[in-house]
Amino acid sequence: MNLAKFRTLFATQTRRQWWLLLLVLAALAGYAGVQSYLEHQNIAREETSRLQTQVRVADQIFTAQVRSADAALRTVIDSVDRWRGPEGYLPFAHEHLRRVEKMMPGIRTFAVLDAKGVCQLSNQSGLLGMDLSKRSYFLDAAAKPDKAPLHVAPPYRTVLGAWAVTISRAIIGPQGQFDGVVVATLSPDYFETLMQNLSYSPDMRVSLVHDQGQMYVSAPLSEELLKLDYSKTNSFFEKHLSDGQLESHFEGISVDHLHRMVHMRTVTLDELQAKHGFVAIASRESAHVFSQWRRDAIDQLLLLGVVSALACLGLAINQRVAAQLQGKAQAAEQAMRASNQRFEHVANTIPCVLFDLEFAALNDARVLYVGPYCQTLLGMSPEALVANPQSMLANIHHKDQQHVVEAHNQAFTHRSGYECEFRYFLSANNQRWLKISASISPGSAGQQTLWSGFMYDITDSKQRLDTLHELAYRDPLTGAENRRAFMEKLDAECLRTQRTGNSAAVIMLDIDHFKRVNDTYGHDAGDLVLKHLVAVLQGGLRRIDTLGHLGGEEFAVLLPETPLPAAAELAERLRALVASQPAPLPSQQVSFTISLGVAPISPGTGKSSVALKQADTAMYQAKHSGRNRVCVASTGTGPDSGDSFALSPVNQT
Repeated sequence: MNLAKFRTLFATQTRRQWWLLLLVLAALAGYAGVQSYLEHQNIAREETSRLQTQVRVADQIFTAQVRSADAALRTVIDSVDRWRGPEGYLPFAHEHLRRVEKMMPGIRTFAVLDAKGVCQLSNQSGLLGMDLSKRSYFLDAAAKPDKAPLHVAPPYRTVLGAWAVTISRAIIGPQGQFDGVVVATLSPDYFETLMQNLSYSPDMRVSLVHDQGQMYVSAPLSEELLKLDYSKTNSFFEKHLSDGQLESHFEGISVDHLHRMVHMRTVTLDELQAKHGFVAIASRESAHVFSQWRRDAIDQLLLLGVVSALACLGLAINQRVAAQLQGKAQAAEQAMRASNQRFEHVANTIPCVLFDLEFAALNDARVLYVGPYCQTLLGMSPEALVANPQSMLANIHHKDQQHVVEAHNQAFTHRSGYECEFRYFLSANNQRWLKISASISPGSAGQQTLWSGFMYDITDSKQRLDTLHELAYRDPLTGAENRRAFMEKLDAECLRTQRTGNSAAVIMLDIDHFKRVNDTYGHDAGDLVLKHLVAVLQGGLRRIDTLGHLGGEEFAVLLPETPLPAAAELAERLRALVASQPAPLPSQQVSFTISLGVAPISPGTGKSSVALKQADTAMYQAKHSGRNRVCVASTGTGPDSGDSFALSPVNQT
């Protein structure tokens, strides 16, 4: 079997193995996903069934309690005539109601109202004589006197300050006239306890809501939910009533802004001929319901991931061993190929120009071979470069030509390898950086020396180095030189003045009340002020001067070849420029001033820190003297005179 057929067969087998593995893993993942989905659905069905059971129990409990309370109301209606005396209800009637209330834990209050709505009889003495004619249950009964319907009022806060639901029946006299209302108030505490007993999870909520939208009781208790009108919240409650179903199940964001599973059942009270009813609601947070399922799903997913990774790793190792065996077979066949073909293959696949160069004598070089990338890199064919090596030298930057020639000559002289970098013009507007790296070939003998090497494009590397240099020596905010770059130039200038005897100067400057700018306009405005300051200062400096940002609002200016009086005059011009050019902000202009300190640099200054300290002290003297001014430090030339200087303001404003 030849090499081409062997490679094709091996690649086909490799792909088949991976496709088979992916198919198995996909089937395994699909099976796990289906099982997880079925488990999720099963949990949802079971939880729905439990919630359904709880609302049905709540329905039965509440209906039984209302039925008992209604029976008590009917008994009271049948007895009111016998309980009346010449001066009102007899004392035993009040005591009878108190005994009935104690026997019925779900009832808080019994009361009998006369035809005017005044409470005449009650187990709560605080209600006696109270006018309750504005209550909805009294108004409804007075408007349509009928002893048949049971009136179930929406929950409300009673005169005693508690939430309550009242059930009432009209009292019809012997002549069919409206004779008053008998009322029973249901106790929310009792029903809250019952709702708590129905709750089997901390995240569960069991509630009773009046069909007009007002919550009566909820476990756990929530004052916020008690205040809501559920008929106006576009909630599950409204959807349940509009559907007209006895029971409804919902999943989604509930009124407490949590994702819940909600089951509702209408408590109709039809057998009592009640005008209104309640809705029993049981719900649980979906996150808690499916928490164990979610953990199991994550565990299964992690297990599937581990199994997949191990399977892929095993297949990869197996194929790597097979590839190594294939490589050995290929190497045996490739050994039969000519070395020139191998070399050409390499030359066509790497982005550099391979070459062989022979030196017979100094300045006598002959190009033996050039790779095909020569056309892309140098803009000339390999044949043209072999025929005329000087044609490449003509396109090298004139400042780099001598450097390239010397590198070649030194390599020939010392019989060693060499490297050199140079700028090359592919066209008038297309300059790139190239690098040559060559080593002497082992076959060189006598006067003839052979070098083999390569030439490649390093333009990107040069640009990155330039960028790194800019980041290392330039302040990114203002564009001025940073402290490191400035101090290096200041050190060099001090050494130069010591060597030549010439003079120079340094200026320290600081924005007056810069903190006030930041506090008033914000730090973004402060940054714009710093940028504007640098632009103004650079407009007033010479090309040989250096502006440095030392930190915060402090800047320094190095003035080479500048005596102290000229430096002071320049500092004053800079001060005036800054004072006359407010910083333009997006919404307004901000005027500001600077204080400057000028210090000389002389052969006797010594360290750069001495001159900088003198300028800094002069600057602070300018600040202490009123700001927006220039102060000049003068000092002797001896090595011990750096700390003895005088300060004088220039052109004070």
